Amino acid sequence: MVSLFDEMVRLYGILNPPMADGTGRFVQFVSANPGEGTSTIAREFAKVAVLHSQQNVLLLDLNTSGPGQYEHFEAEAADGEIGLLSEPVDCGVDPDSLWRLTSDVRARNRSNAPRGPLMSFHRVGTSKLLVSRFHSESLAAGETAQVTNQPWFWEGLRRSIDLTVIDSPAASEAHDGLSVSGLTDAVVLVVEAESTRVPVVEDLRDRIATQGGNLVGVVFNKRRYHIPDPIYRLL
Repeated sequence: MVSLFDEMVRLYGILNPPMADGTGRFVQFVSANPGEGTSTIAREFAKVAVLHSQQNVLLLDLNTSGPGQYEHFEAEAADGEIGLLSEPVDCGVDPDSLWRLTSDVRARNRSNAPRGPLMSFHRVGTSKLLVSRFHSESLAAGETAQVTNQPWFWEGLRRSIDLTVIDSPAASEAHDGLSVSGLTDAVVLVVEAESTRVPVVEDLRDRIATQGGNLVGVVFNKRRYHIPDPIYRLL
């Protein structure tokens, strides 16, 4: 059976994002529903991109709830599988400018309280892979953060990062991924095979198109092969 890593090598070869002309590229991964494996796919694609390009790759995690990409690499570092994550890295762009805060009365009453950073970028070991970290502890009670399409953030990333791999929250949970899809160079739809209904996928496809997103393909994740592996390889 083909491994996920091999699948991402193939996907990278198909997309073949140009990364040597001084203009960074954005590849976005998004799914209709949570649990379809978007974060895993985006992470493996980012790892492959670093190996094949030897350029700076940023894994930009737009998820603001639950364990994020940073926590995944942090756990791997603790197990000795990879090098330790660095302190925050200056990538020539303010990560906080990606976010717009919304709040209720409690948060507005705390508006003068000191606030830490909302997001930071960290290098994974000594590699050229960077990963973002969202600091939910910087939010006041009742505050939420939403992604913005402020041009100075995205233009700054294009100038300083060769490839940004965007891990988007599921469209059914947040509009953040869809709101930036028109800014990306390529959008890859992640679908849990034999689970997500076709009309749901078609609806997300149409919503991406409405935003001006360039949908380049679909990754069918968690496929089950009903033919035994030795026979499957002969077909």
